[in-house]
Amino acid sequence: MGIEEIDEQHKELIGIINKVHSYYPGNKIAEIESLIDRLTEFARIHFSTEEKYFEKWNYPYADEHMVEHEKILLKILQFKAKSEKYSKELLNEILKFLKDEWFENHLKKHDRKYSNYFKLHGFIK
Repeated sequence: MGIEEIDEQHKELIGIINKVHSYYPGNKIAEIESLIDRLTEFARIHFSTEEKYFEKWNYPYADEHMVEHEKILLKILQFKAKSEKYSKELLNEILKFLKDEWFENHLKKHDRKYSNYFKLHGFIK
């Protein structure tokens, strides 16, 4: 995105996605809950970081973007509610969400939008 702090966080997201890939049906419920807790904490920190830059540089689409953040957090909390009933399907659902909704849709579409805005206005290179 052109902001080192956010780029490092996006690398962490990729690490989480890779971690989910390494899970298998024999994982314990506690491990899945731990993963979801890590994901929740990551999302809160990451979204707070992005929103800090939105405010700093008066990003005009901040409210729209923050609605997307809320949707992602809600989905993660739904996974938390399901984690007591661990199954291969739940892992597949989490992985699909991370790859398709968060990485492909949110990061490549919504995050790219603010990055382009920040570049256009000279806030980043």
